[in-house]
Amino acid sequence: IGMCQRCVGSHACDNEVVEECLPVPFFGDISHPLLKVVTVGLNPALNEYYHGGVPKTRNQRLAMLADYKMNARTELRDTDLADAKARRERYFNASDRNWHPYFEKMESVVNRVNPAWSYVRETAAHLDLVACATKDRWSELAPETKAHLVKNCREHFLASLSSLPNGTILLCDGPRV
Repeated sequence: IGMCQRCVGSHACDNEVVEECLPVPFFGDISHPLLKVVTVGLNPALNEYYHGGVPKTRNQRLAMLADYKMNARTELRDTDLADAKARRERYFNASDRNWHPYFEKMESVVNRVNPAWSYVRETAAHLDLVACATKDRWSELAPETKAHLVKNCREHFLASLSSLPNGTILLCDGPRV
């Protein structure tokens, strides 16, 4: 998925996908043996990568093409993709990283449902329906654009779902998910 270009520069997606930001199908380790619950959202926020239009420091953001000195996702090497995946898997456990406020709220929700569930303890993880960050917020995207993004990411989303341990509970955030 890290090399996926389906929506990049696509007229159907209104050029919404930010190619520099590598796709993020999940946050946390979705194959961890202790995993019990997965929250499901729409897509990674652009502010996971940027603050005020400037890229955050490497340890405070998700993987970007510049981290690997590449100009296109298709140029990424296997080692680059493995590094990006490892960074996603460590998202909740990197001691020097600040979580997106969304996850602060969701941590509270999952912990209230069951005190043993936590992103930090790796009993919880997060999936996104669409793996790419978009220039505009999901709520501001045209309905056709949303439909195209979901359609193009379906295969990746289903692959992530199939990686979950049997019996994992899904908590979906909102009616679209």
